[in-house]
Amino acid sequence: MKIVVILAAALLLAIIAIGQPTPQNGEGRAPAANAAGQPNTSAKTLGNIEVLSDTYGVDFGPYLSKVLAAVRRNWYVLIPEKARAPEMAYGKLAIEFAILPDGKVAAMKLVAPSGDVALDRAAWGGIANSVPFEPLPAQYAGPFLSLRFNFYYNPKKGDLNSSAGHTGN
Repeated sequence: MKIVVILAAALLLAIIAIGQPTPQNGEGRAPAANAAGQPNTSAKTLGNIEVLSDTYGVDFGPYLSKVLAAVRRNWYVLIPEKARAPEMAYGKLAIEFAILPDGKVAAMKLVAPSGDVALDRAAWGGIANSVPFEPLPAQYAGPFLSLRFNFYYNPKKGDLNSSAGHTGN
């Protein structure tokens, strides 16, 4: 029982930790448009969630905290035994999807598989079982919010400093 509690605590701390948006300019938030007036499409990171679409200046921190909590809750119950003690299988993967204004999900795809179908399925189920999310904030002008979720099973040193979506695995 003690090992399960320790494992759960380690997963909670190491797998998906939400933080403040990574500053993209001097104000600590990504600009709504670039110098040419085009929407900013560079990824903004909140923990292991990457916002891929333009935020149009909306602070998605509180909204994504709720999305993260729902996905985490549903994912934890699906984590395969092989990723728990004593085996502690390793894996990292990334799933991209869009949240529509009504909170439904579209265009979900596994963009960086872990190499282990059971680990990939658990992460996929964590998202799928969380839908629908709350509607997108009313002040958001975009047609959808595009996200990349990075999942880590028993991360190795340095994993949390890089994105699973950029590993090419």
